[in-house]
Amino acid sequence: MIGPFVDYEDNPILTPAEGIQSKAVFNPTVIVDKGVFNMLYRAESMHDELTGRIMLAHSEDGIRFTPIPNPVIVPENEYERYGCEDPRIVKFGDLFYLTYNGAHIWSETLKYYSQACLATSEDLLHWKKHGPMLEQKMGSWCWMGHKSAAIVPCKLGDRYVMYFEGRGIPGPGRERIGIAYSEDLIHWEADLSGPVLLPREDSFDSKGLEPGCALVIEEGILLIYNSWSWENIFRPGWALFSKQQPNKLIARCAEPLLDREEEIIFTEGLIKSGERWFLYYGLNDKVIHLAICRGSV
Repeated sequence: MIGPFVDYEDNPILTPAEGIQSKAVFNPTVIVDKGVFNMLYRAESMHDELTGRIMLAHSEDGIRFTPIPNPVIVPENEYERYGCEDPRIVKFGDLFYLTYNGAHIWSETLKYYSQACLATSEDLLHWKKHGPMLEQKMGSWCWMGHKSAAIVPCKLGDRYVMYFEGRGIPGPGRERIGIAYSEDLIHWEADLSGPVLLPREDSFDSKGLEPGCALVIEEGILLIYNSWSWENIFRPGWALFSKQQPNKLIARCAEPLLDREEEIIFTEGLIKSGERWFLYYGLNDKVIHLAICRGSV
């Protein structure tokens, strides 16, 4: 469907800097608006225990980014008390919709737990927060929580669609990808009948999955997802879902989009630029890299 990707020769394209992004910059999402590449990404500081703030950077070519000095989203509420993490962005009309994970539990046994939250903006600088997106319901397949929400960037029929990571059983290797629907992009309802994408035994994505980003192409909904194996190797893949039935899987990759052996790859941004596809990802939870694929989907 897409790939393989090759790392950009001058990686990394963004590295830690002094101040609130002195420890790490990673997990970027990118959107092109009015000819400008806009990257929102997670940044951590060596000077506090927050799991992240969300920063903004701009680029004319999608490769050389200039960050603005101050974060655009910071912890302000109990549901994001310990940090704002891992943004994913889409635009409908004149409004940007940003999903991110709000870290809200911290303890010795469970360092922190995050849940999918939503914010909207007209200019990428000033954001209105709408809080957690999905309700936790006991007894469902994902009752332990929802995070890493990726909204499909166009309306399908009479509703909007979002893929998310859900967990229903304690312990490692329980992360699955589920689906949720909305009529207004603000209020979302998860499909509790079960996940739409599962890990595969004896594959690179054998242990856990989370959505990276979603695109609509002629053949269907292309979901780029992050995955990890029982050997704790993190690599992205793709899955194709039906536009008429967004919970119906049509095809899935046999090999990862990108493989850096034992290093950690997490992606939340795929952009078409001319004849090339740009895949933005965080490497080892430390720096931001770019991988490039030539050709069409």
